[in-house]
Amino acid sequence: MGHKNLVRLESQSEKLARKKNEEWKREIRAVRREKDMGKLSLRAKRRMVIANGERARRRRLIHTIKWLKGRKGQY
Repeated sequence: MGHKNLVRLESQSEKLARKKNEEWKREIRAVRREKDMGKLSLRAKRRMVIANGERARRRRLIHTIKWLKGRKGQY
């Protein structure tokens, strides 16, 4: 009976996080494929990875929400 804790079911938020993570990893891989990395500088590579990453998406979302709030007075 004590063994059931070993195989823990992942919560909904964990499942979502893993899915998102896999999603943007796939995006990065796609970008890497379509552009020949040899021709790009290290800075360009890093920018591309960040642009496809969660960080940029989150920043964009925050700005969009702020913009909506500013327009309508309520979001």
